[in-house]
Amino acid sequence: MQHFISFFKLNFYSIIRSATFKTLFIFSGIMLFTSLFGGFEYFGLQSYPVTYKMIDALNGSLGLFEIIIIVFFSGELVWRDRAAKINEVIDATAHNSVVALFARVSALVSTVSILHVIAMLTCMLYQVLNGYYNLQVDLYLEFFVLKTLPNFIFWSFLLVFAQILCNNLYIGYFIS
Repeated sequence: MQHFISFFKLNFYSIIRSATFKTLFIFSGIMLFTSLFGGFEYFGLQSYPVTYKMIDALNGSLGLFEIIIIVFFSGELVWRDRAAKINEVIDATAHNSVVALFARVSALVSTVSILHVIAMLTCMLYQVLNGYYNLQVDLYLEFFVLKTLPNFIFWSFLLVFAQILCNNLYIGYFIS
């Protein structure tokens, strides 16, 4: 368990501190704000920002950036050690490789999940600021836990596995 926590922290902080993640985080926020502040007008009638519209706006504006983060950082987490030429040193230490794999995937899923939860809170704040107080937090959580989180876990495992099997970072990106 101690190895898992150590690997998780190392991978998680390497994602969070990277300039690429910060840039994608900012652009995803911009896309979410433009989606929200574009209004919800249908056939010339303005409607309340109800929860299902917020979830649609959330998935529409954030989905691309979440996939980009998973694809890019699946390669970065696998190839960071290989690029620094310390992968043999890490492999020689007394740890299980499966623990390192699960720590990488967990860090990737945690990062994208935190981004998604921040976006959900932003949508709820937008609802309150526009006078809609029936937030239906249970729908946000249900959609996240039942639909979004399993997708994050599946794609993170699959893309990290693809990067491990490939012998080239860019071929792994191409396959991803």
